[in-house]
Amino acid sequence: MPIRGAKGWIGLLGLLAACAGGDPGPPCAGGGQTSAVIGQEDPTGFVALRDGDPIAVQDTSSGPALRFDFEITGLDTRSSATVVLRIGRNGGGTTDYLASVRLTCEEPGPATYTAWAGWPSDWPDPGAARGDSLQVRSVFTDVSGDAAEADVDLVVGG
Repeated sequence: MPIRGAKGWIGLLGLLAACAGGDPGPPCAGGGQTSAVIGQEDPTGFVALRDGDPIAVQDTSSGPALRFDFEITGLDTRSSATVVLRIGRNGGGTTDYLASVRLTCEEPGPATYTAWAGWPSDWPDPGAARGDSLQVRSVFTDVSGDAAEADVDLVVGG
């Protein structure tokens, strides 16, 4: 179910929080050091994206999009959180995506979330943007106001 933002959408895949009831303790209940890592799931599991890594633009029923998977620690996943995803191209203006989300978390964690960011209509066709730099910034904030941030500079490719 996409949530529309000012210039795009984020597809919400992790809608259920698996940590309800009782006192599960960290990481699903929050507490401790907060962190977020941007990556992508592959057949071997979660792979963190590092500066300079390529990212493929994927064709979806809504048009070209970028997929980001996240691993998050330290946030309370028993309630909704907000996520801001900001993507810039070649150091220029940015496109922001905002959603209220439910992070998925199973002990021993970390919490996970998948976001689909629609390719901005004011950017060149993804094929023409191959090799361009993408600056990806994200901030997850739980109901207590605790935040986890992640930044990575990627290259359109793949």
